Amino acid sequence: VGALINLAGVQLALGEYEEAESNCRRALELESSSREAVMNLANALRNLGRRNEAVSLVWEHIMSDARSAEEAVEKSERS
Repeated sequence: VGALINLAGVQLALGEYEEAESNCRRALELESSSREAVMNLANALRNLGRRNEAVSLVWEHIMSDARSAEEAVEKSERS
């Protein structure tokens, strides 16, 4: 996963946004909670002119993190 994220970062720097998108999506298939992959993917989408998709992606992951945090708090309160 780390290698895919790093490769996508290089591709973003080189302006290879389609390739970066592809590698970020592959990284997220392997590790759906990877914040680095989400942010790289959002940057690739933004650079491809798909700003709304980028914003939705980031918010989806923010909300997922918030739900996970709430579940962890509830679990610790029950223990």
